[in-house]
Amino acid sequence: QVFLPLSTLPRLGPKKLYLHEAIGMEVVDQNLGSLGRITRVFDLPEQPVAEVIFREKEVLFPLVSQFILKVDRQKQQLLVELPYGLVDIYLNA
Repeated sequence: QVFLPLSTLPRLGPKKLYLHEAIGMEVVDQNLGSLGRITRVFDLPEQPVAEVIFREKEVLFPLVSQFILKVDRQKQQLLVELPYGLVDIYLNA
């Protein structure tokens, strides 16, 4: 494995982020509002998955550009529009 200093990573656009950046970011869904902060990121072969604790429940969602509206690095916020019903699956489990 090769590791580089974080300062050498190229800057990303407004809808992209490095996985290490995501941890600790507040997730704000366009429809539900604040879902909490990302506690973990699972780098799965299919796609990365983020974890937040929302209403005392673990909620997982794909950390993909299709759901990301904006990455606000200054505010440490990830603005998303998650698919309708995704969060409800976790809340009603």
